[in-house]
Amino acid sequence: MIAKKIKYRLRRAQDYINAQLGRLNLGIIVGSFFYILLIGVLAINAYNAYTKGISNLQKYDEELIVTNNLIAENDGLRSLYNYYNSIDYKKIYARDNLNLGERDETFYYIERPEELDIDRKVEKKEIRVVSNISLWTKLIFGV
Repeated sequence: MIAKKIKYRLRRAQDYINAQLGRLNLGIIVGSFFYILLIGVLAINAYNAYTKGISNLQKYDEELIVTNNLIAENDGLRSLYNYYNSIDYKKIYARDNLNLGERDETFYYIERPEELDIDRKVEKKEIRVVSNISLWTKLIFGV
């Protein structure tokens, strides 16, 4: 008997809830909530895409400046490479640093007297010369 009463009361509560929800038209409420939620999510995604696009554009501009600087530096280094690789530079380098000249060219040496500093003392240091064989054996065999 108690089970019948509980069952009866549950059925009446369910009928009451269905009657109240029937008046509210639950489909329109759920559909409206879904569309509002969908519009909110799309708005948030559009805002995030816009802010990420602006930050990506700033990063692109910074990288473009760095790339242009590297291109300019590369052009400068390439021109230096071409200059050092040229015949004219090699001739100047040979003449100035290696004391080489062209055929039938006469070199003159001008001797200038050095100023002597009386207060300066010349220190003589002894230099020991080690045979190359011992250096090579140390290098190769680690002895």
